[in-house]
Amino acid sequence: MKKILLLFVPILSTLTSCHFENPVYTEVQSIDKELSGIWEHDEGSMIIIPIDHARYVIQSPREQKASLYYLGSIVGENLIQLKVLATSDEVPGKIERAYTVAYYVLAGDKLTYRVIEQNKIKAPKTPKNIRRQIESSGQDLFSEETLTFRRKKKQ
Repeated sequence: MKKILLLFVPILSTLTSCHFENPVYTEVQSIDKELSGIWEHDEGSMIIIPIDHARYVIQSPREQKASLYYLGSIVGENLIQLKVLATSDEVPGKIERAYTVAYYVLAGDKLTYRVIEQNKIKAPKTPKNIRRQIESSGQDLFSEETLTFRRKKKQ
């Protein structure tokens, strides 16, 4: 099973995620082209498009009437940092708590992810402290709930 970091947190409304004002990570890794394409879930589909060697743009439906747009970067083994660029409800560039981190696994045409949980992060919620907690706690900081996507079309 191939494990990979993804850069999207689609259909966020189904999981309770933790958003931060500042990026948790500043260093990024090269993209994995296997993540590119159209992915389907029971509640909709998600499109992941690489825009350069280190970032993706992710478009994801939200409540079947709006869209979320993310900029994602792989930041470690099975970790992706996402920044909300815009939603149908919020003005681009004015989103105060735009960053989140998720844990991903890619196995063939199946992609699963878990978001970091607000109640599992201890204060102070500074980028340095959050990174330290992720490194020491591993997957324990992420939701037990997972979302699973199946590849509809490879880019």
